[in-house]
Amino acid sequence: MRVTLVEGGEVSRLVFEGDMTLEFSNEMEDRIIGAMRRRKPVQVDLSAVEEIDLCGVHMLGMMQTMGKDKVDIVATSPAVERRFRKLLSN
Repeated sequence: MRVTLVEGGEVSRLVFEGDMTLEFSNEMEDRIIGAMRRRKPVQVDLSAVEEIDLCGVHMLGMMQTMGKDKVDIVATSPAVERRFRKLLSN
């Protein structure tokens, strides 16, 4: 998994690539907290995520709870869409 923080003016963009799974939870948490400390709106790009488990979904939920209206998921991959649909159907 790779997480890149792209700074741009008034908004930061957090780009996740690879697997957002329990195996990478510490790295995800560190990067999310680092982005949130900047106190700027954060765009979350999940378009390159190949796999996401419940831990990854939890991290996204935590980020949205902490950031409220300052966190916006701007792109998702097919894997993320499948996981979201599966969660919503249960």
